[in-house]
Amino acid sequence: MNSEYPTYTKIFEEAKTILKEIRKEYSQDRKTSDVDDLMFYLAGNINLRLNTIFHLLENNITDGVLPLQRTLFELQIAFDALTNAENKDKKTYVKFFNKKHGFETAHKLDRFFKNDSKESKNIATPEEIEELSQIKDAALGEIKSEQLQGGNPQFKQWYELASGKRLTNLCVELQEIGYYYQCYDEPSNWVHPQRIIENMDVETFSQQMPSHFNTLINGNLYWGIIKLIENIAFLANYYNVGKNNLLYKYISDHLDKLVELGEELKLLLAKEA
Repeated sequence: MNSEYPTYTKIFEEAKTILKEIRKEYSQDRKTSDVDDLMFYLAGNINLRLNTIFHLLENNITDGVLPLQRTLFELQIAFDALTNAENKDKKTYVKFFNKKHGFETAHKLDRFFKNDSKESKNIATPEEIEELSQIKDAALGEIKSEQLQGGNPQFKQWYELASGKRLTNLCVELQEIGYYYQCYDEPSNWVHPQRIIENMDVETFSQQMPSHFNTLINGNLYWGIIKLIENIAFLANYYNVGKNNLLYKYISDHLDKLVELGEELKLLLAKEA
């Protein structure tokens, strides 16, 4: 264990409880919509991803952290794009999420079965493969029927399709372009096999992490905690959790703990500077 690294386990469980309670309180007054569900799915997955990253770092594991941080950034951009959209436009995000969900599922399977391998032939009959192909074509048609700008819209992310903006443009609008580099572009090099030299000591075949990339990891994590504070505060305000509500104090205390965690990460960054 890395005794110097702050723990996230208790905060993770508290964040889960808060999200459950906000959703439960809201659903008592009216039925949750698909828009509500998508916001909670995004916020909950952000909390899950942070917990996974902290768990790795608390156990002195840096391998795989930067790829996870890239996915955390995408989740956060999607949440910000959805929550910053006008209420009348939020349903567009749900629509494209569902259309992309259906297409990506069918497209990947269709591509596998069309490779004409022995393995694929043993799994499905020609009739089943043809049926899957038709499902994929229908899902593709659903996306293309939207008459979107640019070629091959089916390969864009759902939040890009819904907003009409690329990830870089959304980052400029919703974050700062510097975060695109540190939270997405450089971590992309760790998704692809372009940082294998930096990731491992070839003499020992053990993991390693150069100090400047370690600083990047901690900076990204600090950013993630700040965004989680904003996410929970947004949801509490959006669903009218007032000061007279017992949940309000629980949320306030939790946000204070997140601020303290952020300060611990800032101290780590100061040591590395």
